[in-house]
Amino acid sequence: MSNEGNRERLIGTVSFHLSAQNAPCPICGRHSRHFASEYPSNEALFRALVVLWCEQCGSGWVPDAGRMTADYYATDYLAITPQRKAPPAEVFAEQSLAKDKRFARAMAQKRAIERHGAAFDTVYDFGFGLGFFLFATAAPKKFGFDIDPQTLRFAEFLSIKTAAPWEMPVASIDCLLSSHSMEHIAAEHLDRHISAFYAMLKPRGLFAVEVPHAALSWLEKPGIHRPHTIFFSAEGLQCSLVRHGFTILERGFAEDGPAAGLSKCAIYAPRSTDAFYSSRNSSALFIICMK
Repeated sequence: MSNEGNRERLIGTVSFHLSAQNAPCPICGRHSRHFASEYPSNEALFRALVVLWCEQCGSGWVPDAGRMTADYYATDYLAITPQRKAPPAEVFAEQSLAKDKRFARAMAQKRAIERHGAAFDTVYDFGFGLGFFLFATAAPKKFGFDIDPQTLRFAEFLSIKTAAPWEMPVASIDCLLSSHSMEHIAAEHLDRHISAFYAMLKPRGLFAVEVPHAALSWLEKPGIHRPHTIFFSAEGLQCSLVRHGFTILERGFAEDGPAAGLSKCAIYAPRSTDAFYSSRNSSALFIICMK
């Protein structure tokens, strides 16, 4: 979400205290005790926020996140995504693509989905950013949504039709990607989004998800967290998809990252029998599922 010069490294340990809230978790859907912490960031704007954490799945979320994000993407987000100021023709020049790590990631995601027999006739990218995945698939019909108004120039350049997930026709999409975007959804709107993802897919359509492995309820993971509104654990991400009807085809990590450290004040213990839940891989979570 930013270049190396601006990269934020979180210092210290996230500490928790038991919250008065005791309700279903908006990520895994299970009834749980909730624990509260400060927002895991060194920036004062975010540090003042509260994050609730689920004892059942280890995921976290910012309550009433719309308050935090109401103006952020229109006014402040560009400061940590300066590449969105570049002319689209320059970004998609062959020499630029050859050295762009974001395009390399999009190509890796495309290859992973292809292994499961994906069709790329009609493709939707939730949080399409600069449009690398839609460009990589060469889909004749490209659809997507992004909260950042700076991306509209790239949508026009690549002939991407923009629409919110719930505006898409039912059973109209072959393949759907959400890469480093679901963590920006307000938790109170997560169910609506995943239900819409499921509805827009054709039968046996594929949905690929990549999000930060933000299991800070039991791991110490330095890195960028602003302006994330959901902190997915591996268990939480899988539960959120399965409980909306998706069948998991593949799950793992975007790459082999170093092992994250263990928290000294964990409030969640992953299931030891499930290596995906208990992995300390610091790379992003990656799941491919089918309608």
